[in-house]
Amino acid sequence: MIAREESAVRVLHSRCQWHGVTYREDRASVASSIARMVEAGEYSTPLWKTLK
Repeated sequence: MIAREESAVRVLHSRCQWHGVTYREDRASVASSIARMVEAGEYSTPLWKTLK
């Protein structure tokens, strides 16, 4: 689609580290990284609010 000029892509740059959980083995390292970001004040806790 891009080669045929039917769509366009804009790439945004970020200094932030992205995490993904593709495999069960990824969970521990991602959870650890999120815990460090919470401790550093980069993420709030809890991450999501429960709607009542």
